[in-house]
Amino acid sequence: MDNFMKTTPLILSLLILFLVPLHAENFVFPEDAGVADVKRDYGAKGDGVTDDTEAIKKAMEENRMRPIYFPNGTYLLSDSVGIFDGKAHSRSRFLQLMGQSEAGAILKLKDGSPGFDDPAKPKVFVSTYQGQSTGDAMFTNARNLTIDIGANNPGAVAFRYMTNNFGTMERMTLRSSDPQGAGALGLDLSQSQNGPGLVKNVTIQGFDTGIQSANSFSLVLEHLTLTGQRKIGYHNVISRSTVRGLKIDGAPTAVLLGKHAELTLIEGDFKTQGAANPAIVLEETPYLFLRDVKQSGYQGMIKHPKGENLMADSVDEWSPLTPQRLFGEVSAAKTLRLPILETPVVPWEEDLSKWQRVEWGENGDVSESFQAAIDAAAARVKPRSICPRCGTKAKENTKSPNPCVSTAASTASSA
Repeated sequence: MDNFMKTTPLILSLLILFLVPLHAENFVFPEDAGVADVKRDYGAKGDGVTDDTEAIKKAMEENRMRPIYFPNGTYLLSDSVGIFDGKAHSRSRFLQLMGQSEAGAILKLKDGSPGFDDPAKPKVFVSTYQGQSTGDAMFTNARNLTIDIGANNPGAVAFRYMTNNFGTMERMTLRSSDPQGAGALGLDLSQSQNGPGLVKNVTIQGFDTGIQSANSFSLVLEHLTLTGQRKIGYHNVISRSTVRGLKIDGAPTAVLLGKHAELTLIEGDFKTQGAANPAIVLEETPYLFLRDVKQSGYQGMIKHPKGENLMADSVDEWSPLTPQRLFGEVSAAKTLRLPILETPVVPWEEDLSKWQRVEWGENGDVSESFQAAIDAAAARVKPRSICPRCGTKAKENTKSPNPCVSTAASTASSA
C-alpha cells in the first residue's frame, strides 16, 4: 500500500457534503479525479460494434486499486474480464467498477461467444474476484452498470461479486438477452469467505438461477428484483445471509436453501404460475427466519423435508427453530418488529465545479490537503435560513449553518 501511494499519482476527489437534491442518474467525475476512464485512458469505443475486450482487460489489470469508470455506451466483449487468479494478501484482490448510469453503461457479451455454451461447465463473464480464499478483498465496489450476457450463451455467469468488510454492489442490472432467457447464473456470490458486504438495488432478468451464494462470512442483500428465472430465483447453498425486499417473478422455485444455509428473509414477494412445489424449498432444516413474506402461484410457502409443509399465502413471522428470550415467557414467540430504516444514500453532485481536489502529501499524508478542501467547500455553503431539525428561523445576522444553535445556547444560559 505504501509503495502504491508513493509511486502512483493518485488524486482523491472530495464531494462537498451539503444537501443537494437527487438528480437523474448521471455519475460523472472531473477530468483530474484520478479514475481510470476506459474510453479516455484505454481506447474502448463503447459503440456496441467494436470488440472492446482487450481494452477492458488492460484497464482491469492495471487498476487494481483505482476506480475503473465506464462512460455511457455499450462495450461489446467476446471473453471474460476481471480477476480470475486472485491471491490472498496481493494487489490482485482489489477491483472497483463504476458506470455513468445503470441503464447507459453496458458490458455486453457477444452472442454465441466461445466457452459460454455449456451450462454444465459455467463460465463467468465479469468477475471482481475468483481465486484463493481471502478475507481481505476490501473496497470491492461495483455500481451503476448493466451486464448483459447476450444471446446463445447458455453457460454464461453474468457477474461474480466478492468483497470483504467495506464493499458494495448497487444499482446494477444483470440480464440475458436470449429469447429464451438462457444463461447459467445471474449473480455469483459463491467465492469462499465472501463478506461482510452489501448488495442493494439489483435487477436480474433471465438465467437458470438468479442468485447463488455459498461459503460467505455474512452478506446483506436488499431490494432485489428477479424476473424470468427458468429454475431457481435465489439459491443459498451454504451461506450466512440477510435478505430484505426480495421480489421474484416467474421462477419455478423462488428460494432453495441448502443443508447448512443460514437465512433471514424480510419482506419477500414471490409470484409464478402453476408451480409444482412451494415457493421456498428446504433441503434440510436450515437456520431460517421469515418476516412479512407472501407468495402466489406456488403450492404453499415452504416445503419442509422433516416436517409439515407450510401451506400459506403469506407469513407474518416463521422459523423452524425454537425461539429464545432473555426475559419473560417464550410463548409469545415474536420479534419486537422494530422499524427497518433504509441504508443511507449519498447524493451525487453533478456540478463538477463544486468538487474539491485532495492530493497525497509527503509519505501519503493528506491531512493538510484534506482540511483545505473542507474549508474551501464550507466557504461556499450559504447559511441555512431555517433549521432543518426544529424549523427555527435564523436571525438576520446569524452566520451559523444551524440557526437554532444560538437559540438553544441562549435558552440554556437563561435557564
